[in-house]
Amino acid sequence: MSDMIFINAKSLDRIGRDLGATQKQIEPAMRSAVSRVTRWAGNEAARRISKATKVTGKVIKGRMRVEVMGKDGVLGRVWAGLRNIPLAAMKPRQTKTGVTAGPAKVPGAFISKKLNKQVFKRTGTKRLPIEKQTFPVLDPGLDAMGSLENEIGERLQREFESQLKWQMSK
Repeated sequence: MSDMIFINAKSLDRIGRDLGATQKQIEPAMRSAVSRVTRWAGNEAARRISKATKVTGKVIKGRMRVEVMGKDGVLGRVWAGLRNIPLAAMKPRQTKTGVTAGPAKVPGAFISKKLNKQVFKRTGTKRLPIEKQTFPVLDPGLDAMGSLENEIGERLQREFESQLKWQMSK
């Protein structure tokens, strides 16, 4: 499992020839299928990671990159930033006992007004040292990305066949 998913349509060329399509029809169908599946995979990954971590989709999508690569457009890539999320990105609220931000509750923490509203917690009994507070998303994020990888091949083939039929009907 990884924080990156690759979408490769090079093997779809054979399926297009089996259906009786020309190379001129296969290439735009592959580009379109990769583009559509890559966008779908990015949205679906964000949705699944958000559901698994209970962090809002806006925060998760801001940490993702979705792109179609290559000159011929037959490669796609979805990358999800699965490092710990600073609590400041999740609209923290100061409470009597500490800080609440999304699903995270940190007793004894405080929101710094001078340091870009970051959330800190004292690690000792004195004023300093303090430690920046984050929310872990790695394990649920990897599980979500792994389950999505299994569905991409089938989805890509179905989308390619649909796009190829449309190209052949033109």
